[in-house]
Amino acid sequence: MKKILTIAVFAMACISGNAQTDGFHRWSIIPKIGVTAATSSMSSGCVARYGYTGGIEARYKFTPIIAVSAGVNYSQYGMGLNAENSYSSKLIKLSCNYDYITVPVMINILPYQSSPLLFKAGVEVDFNVKKDFESPYKWYTSTSQGVTPKSTMITIPLALSYEFKCGIALEARCNIGATTAFEEQSVHQIVGMFTAGYKFNL
Repeated sequence: MKKILTIAVFAMACISGNAQTDGFHRWSIIPKIGVTAATSSMSSGCVARYGYTGGIEARYKFTPIIAVSAGVNYSQYGMGLNAENSYSSKLIKLSCNYDYITVPVMINILPYQSSPLLFKAGVEVDFNVKKDFESPYKWYTSTSQGVTPKSTMITIPLALSYEFKCGIALEARCNIGATTAFEEQSVHQIVGMFTAGYKFNL
């Protein structure tokens, strides 16, 4: 019975409001973790790579409805490829397992002062830290397929976040490549992600 009451109180804290409005000129820290679905603007043969992301975000609220945030995350981007086989009609599955340290800086807009919704947009710098190319045949390489990752790329993140009164923060985000992702061809990275975090007000 005690556990049920504890769960009920926690759930009510998440969905109920209170009379206190959010202040401004203050910092918040939000650790978060989530999943990614990464692909590219390649015209054909590209499939999504599913992975994870995790990191921390710091936010400073300038006014009741405007804040600026910056974060550092470890994110799995890249993509999958279906390559043509020269000796048969069967496609060969390749994997571009490219991981990045990502640094997004974003403007956060609230529709009104106590809104749980936030609209976010900004710029993100991505530093490649892993470029694992998986192929069943050694002659299929990232270079031969034109998908050798650049050491750095820039993407444009657009996000919608919902923050509960208890501190839980859920976010859906789409990153669209502003610079090319690969050395050999003009292809841009496209990533969707969903994260869950907890906001600590300082």
